[in-house]
Amino acid sequence: MLLFLWGFTTIIFGIAYLFQLLGLTLIGLEMVTILILFISFWESRKGRYRRIIGMNLILIIFIAVLSISQHIFTYIQHHDIEKLLVIIVGFILAQLLGIFWGRQFYKQQNKTK
Repeated sequence: MLLFLWGFTTIIFGIAYLFQLLGLTLIGLEMVTILILFISFWESRKGRYRRIIGMNLILIIFIAVLSISQHIFTYIQHHDIEKLLVIIVGFILAQLLGIFWGRQFYKQQNKTK
């Protein structure tokens, strides 16, 4: 579990920093959202909801770092509440869709057995 959380943290911060250096901040956030969708699908399909809860804690820290940091990560300025809400809603929707699809896939897979 700790190895999963460490890897997830490294990947999302690495994506955010790399795409900021390239000047493609929105594409970087979309890559993180797609990663959340995939991991939520994969982990809910296997029934590992503790990892999803741990991933949520890491995402809270990630969003806090993006909103507080003004020198390293320049994604969100102090007055950009709308951008912060769009990022949070995007992450939540991606995770909910991933969990829903993973559960449906798990149910469908069990019916065929």
